[in-house]
Amino acid sequence: MSIALNVITGFLGSGKTTLLKRLLADENMGDTALLINEFGDVGIDHLLVEEVAPDTVLLPSGCVCCTVRGELKDALLGLLERRNRGEIPAFRRVILETTGLADPAPILATLSNDPQLRGRFHIGLIITL
Repeated sequence: MSIALNVITGFLGSGKTTLLKRLLADENMGDTALLINEFGDVGIDHLLVEEVAPDTVLLPSGCVCCTVRGELKDALLGLLERRNRGEIPAFRRVILETTGLADPAPILATLSNDPQLRGRFHIGLIITL
């Protein structure tokens, strides 16, 4: 069964991290892995949700839509590998919090076109704040 990749996107200060913290605090979201894409020299969003989601992966190289598609692929496959080795709990969904600069279309294309991701992951929800 493929894993849903849910994308939360929006401009700086729109409430993405606040929404993420609220979602992850819900006991029904316990089987969720988290990817945070931050733009700039100092990433802070992952620090704000770290207590709620200890299995957070930070994508630090910039906007996931244009510069780190390879990092997105590596992070998703890395989550699967860590889960299979028992290093992190099983999960049935991944939430990707993007920067405000991100266009979700290349993320969709990456999941649809990459042979290693296709079949393992599918797009769930795209939430724009």
